[in-house]
Amino acid sequence: MTRKGSDKLHPTPERIIELITENPEINRTELVKTLGIASGTLAYHLKNLRDILGTKRNGHTTSFYLKEDKTSLDNQIIATLDPITPKSRRDIAKEMNIGISELNVYLNPLLEGDQVLKIQEGHLELYLRSTESVD
Repeated sequence: MTRKGSDKLHPTPERIIELITENPEINRTELVKTLGIASGTLAYHLKNLRDILGTKRNGHTTSFYLKEDKTSLDNQIIATLDPITPKSRRDIAKEMNIGISELNVYLNPLLEGDQVLKIQEGHLELYLRSTESVD
């Protein structure tokens, strides 16, 4: 879900999470309408976010909620990382038992906030916990 040659996450998953956070139990129709995307596009992103999103049925309507709050997942990522030994996104996601797409939603803001540091080794991107991050 990242663009080739870029660390930026596609904005749609980030926006989906924002909308669900702001509007607990928002449904598919409301998400499609608010995001201005096709229902198939929404389905694709929801599938990639399935590890962090829960669903609730109410008649014929399915609504969504975050399984864990953002702060909890941010703290889990930071706790998974070491300030000395770097890890790849794949290793972090595997250790947390989430998909890489889900990890990206939370990892990128941590990078921007300098809580997580990225180092480049050839084509491989590795991540360390910032020594300024609180355990």
